[in-house]
Parts: sequence; structure tokens; C-alpha cells
Amino acid sequence: MIRNYYNLKKLTKELLFLCGSVIVESFTQEKDVLVIRFYNGEESFHLQFSTDTRYGSIILKENFARARSNSSDLFGALQGKKLINLHISENDRIIQLDFAALILKLYFFGGAGNCAVLMNCNSEMLDSFKLSPSISEKINIQNLRNNTALIKDNTLLELILNFNNKFGKDYANEICHRLLIPPSEIIDSKDNILMNDIFAECKNFEKLLLESNEFYILRDASGKNTLSLVRLKNYPEIVKSFNYYNKALGFFISSSLRDNSVFSLKKSLTAGLQKTAVKLENKLKSFSDERQHIERSEKYYLFGSLLSSVQDIRAKSGKSIILSDWEGKETEIPLKQELNLLENSIRYFEKSKNIQKAIENNRKQKPLLESKLSKINSLQNRINITEKIKDINRIMDENRDIAGFTQNEETGASTKYRQFDLGEGFILYVGKNAANNDELTMHFAKPNDIWMHARGSSGSHAVLRINKDQRPPKQILQKAASITAYYSGAKKAKWTPVAYTYKKYVHKPKGANPGSVVISREEVIMAEPKLPENSEFV
Repeated sequence: MIRNYYNLKKLTKELLFLCGSVIVESFTQEKDVLVIRFYNGEESFHLQFSTDTRYGSIILKENFARARSNSSDLFGALQGKKLINLHISENDRIIQLDFAALILKLYFFGGAGNCAVLMNCNSEMLDSFKLSPSISEKINIQNLRNNTALIKDNTLLELILNFNNKFGKDYANEICHRLLIPPSEIIDSKDNILMNDIFAECKNFEKLLLESNEFYILRDASGKNTLSLVRLKNYPEIVKSFNYYNKALGFFISSSLRDNSVFSLKKSLTAGLQKTAVKLENKLKSFSDERQHIERSEKYYLFGSLLSSVQDIRAKSGKSIILSDWEGKETEIPLKQELNLLENSIRYFEKSKNIQKAIENNRKQKPLLESKLSKINSLQNRINITEKIKDINRIMDENRDIAGFTQNEETGASTKYRQFDLGEGFILYVGKNAANNDELTMHFAKPNDIWMHARGSSGSHAVLRINKDQRPPKQILQKAASITAYYSGAKKAKWTPVAYTYKKYVHKPKGANPGSVVISREEVIMAEPKLPENSEFV
């Protein structure tokens, strides 16, 4: 609900203190993120506007540092302009920043996309950030909502949203609970008393939202979290509460990104474990057919015995031969035409013997496989109830004897390399020795991952995993560099230069020693060798 109208309105109210401040710069250094730096004469404030369709919002960032490279200036016309007013549209999720002769509008369209548009006083568009043709068309359409739908019968949920679509489904559902009426119940629009009660409850609830001064991260029965201005019936568990909305928003977004990483890791691990469990179950099922194997072994032994009793045992008898067993019953025995009866007899004795060996081996394997299957099922349960990446990887490391063969490239890395969760979805992998560095750099790292190494010193290679089109913020690079410096020969230095580049610019010359590489281009960042307190060794 981070883009719910009332949540945005609360956020806007908290940002009013920026009025009177001057814009020093506006830029982007991450995909889909616009940063505006305000200065009030004493200190700077960084307003970060994300257009991400899932977690896009506005956050006031503390201790924000602009990257030396890979950043681009935007909205140059705003530089030096004083913010006069900041408010949200009365009927839509549009936050407007007013300057003397300019207006910056931040549009929150959710799944349809979010964007920033700079206009003059005549509403003429001067510049934009992440404005697509579809969003442009949406902006230009005057979408006035009317209440004609109120005159017909609707479900209670539909009725509330028709009355005030700014509530959104979660808040509308909460109103239904407070009315003690199911959301799906059809409401008779001619029942004036009921209609008045519904509208009165809507007004009361809106007042609660507007006057709220405590904000909640709530969790429902399925484990899904939401950010709300009030307590919600459908989200009974309070994860955390705040008295400052911007803090609640920052916590919600960072924890959601972390939870997504945990979910992806769990999904990958449990899928591999389940695949192995199925193989073990199928293997054990085949062991249950032991009676059939015994009968087949006995049949082959009989064939061998009957063939060995033939007088002309070195003769060849075509594709098959019919012989009488000890009870006088005729039995047809298939033969290999190129072999004589003696050789066919030996072949059947060998087949009977091999089946007996397999049966004995299965009997020995069965309790081991049953134990392994039990451990895998137990391991799956432990992973499902574990909430931290470091704890999941510790569990996998402790059980690598049964889980090692299920790990893919990412999860296998947890046991091969040191691994750090830097937050915001970024994971840093650090080599443990020269050979391990080679494997990390030349086999694990992808072309667009960021590679790091302490410049002019021995030490571990480090790889910051980068997803497609992802650009790590400055603070993530700084954390990664500090960890890289910590695992280097310059660990005791106050500051250490750390070289970094995309892995595609790192090459290993033929015949080079383990851990030795050549870099075709690089940048350098100064870092204090340490393990940041807010990083998580996993």
C-alpha cells in the first residue's frame, strides 16, 4: 500500500519542512531512481523518487553520497530554485512540488508506471523522467470520477470503492470488517439507513487515516506484509510500528527486498531438494519389487541348469530351445544364436548371479536411502521456517553431505565463497584463497557482475552479483569495497584503494599463477577495511 493515496498524503505532510529549501542538484545513478538534493542553508536533504512498479515511492535519504561516475544530471532548470510548496492532488496520486515559475509533478500509477514531469506555469511539459507514451496518454486524459454507480446495487466492497476509490482494497476491506458486513455482500442501494451507515463509516475511517500518527508494518496469516496508517483486521500481526512515516516506508521497502531474496533462495533450494527426494522415493519403490527380481533370478538359474544338462552342450540351437525341467514341464529358453548351449548356460548363470548381487546391494542401500530421504524432508521443513539468508546457508552448509548435489550455481556459492548480504537485494561473494579466487572470477562471475580487488595488494577477489540492467548505489559499492579491503594484505591500513570493474574486463593470461588476472579497465574507490555492521555474513 505504499502508493495508496492516504499513505502518500501522510508522506507529503512529513516532507513539508523542505519548503524554503533550494535544489542544489537532481540526478540519477540507478535505474528508475531520481534523486533531488535540497539545501536549507545549514544541511542537505536527499529526496529519492523511485519509479519501480513494485516498490516505487519517495524516501528521504540520510547520508546519501552521489557516485563519482555512472550518474547523470536531470532537470537542470530546477537547479537553484526554491521550493515554495509541496502537496498531493485532491483526487489522484500525484505529488506536486511548486517553484516560482516551475512545477514538478511525481505521478504514481502503480503497475501502469510512475514518472516525474517538469512543467511551466501554463502546464506545458518541459522535461520528464521515465515518461512512456502510455503514461503520457494517461496524464493527458481527464479522468473525472462520478458516483453514478452508487444508484445501482453493488457488493459492499464495490460500493465503498465507488464512494471513495482513494481507499484502495486493503482499507476498503477494513471498513467492511468494521461494519461487520462481508465485502462480497450485495447492498440494497434503496436501504437509506444502511447506506447512511456505510457512508458514515467511510467518513470516520478517512478521518482515522488523516489523523493517524502511528504507522504499522503488519503481517497477514500467509506471511505477507503491508504498510498501513492504522491497524487492519486482515493483517493481525504487528511486525513493527513507527511514529515517523518515512522511517516506516524505508523499513518496509528494505525488508520486502530482503524477504524477496529469502523467498527466491528458499524456492531454489527446496526445488532441488524435492527433485532429489522424488528420485529417492522412486529408487525405494523399485526396491519394493524384490519378489519379482528374485523370481527372475530363479528363472535364469533354471535356464542355466537345464542348458548345462544337455548332452551335446557345445552345439548351437538357433533362437531358442525347448527343454523339460525336473518335473517334466517343458520350458522354452531364448538363446543367443552366436553362442553354443554351454555359453548360453554360463550367460544365464551370470545373469542370475548379478540379480542376486543387486538384491543384496539394494537391501544394504535401503536403510541408507530411507535415512537420506528423511533428512532431506527434515531439511526442507527447516528451510521453510527459516527467515534469514545467513541461517539458510548455514543450514545448507551443515548438511552439504545430503544437499550439496542439489545446489545450483547461486546456492552452491554459499559453501564455496564467503558471502555477504549488503541489503537492497545485493550479494557480495569473496574468495577464500588463490585457487578459489580463480573459480570465483573465471567461472562463477557473470560478464556484468562487478569485480573488486584491493589495488596494489594481495588479497581476495570479490564479486558483486548484478542482475540485468541493475546498477548498485554508491553505498552498496562502498560496503563491498570495505569488505574487499578487509580480506586483503592491506587489512590494517586506515584507507585502502580498491579497484573495481565489470567482470568482462577481467582476463587471465595463459599460464598465469592461480589468482593472477589482468584488468583492461578499472575505477578506484577508497575504502576503510572493515566488515560493515549493517552487512550480513551469510
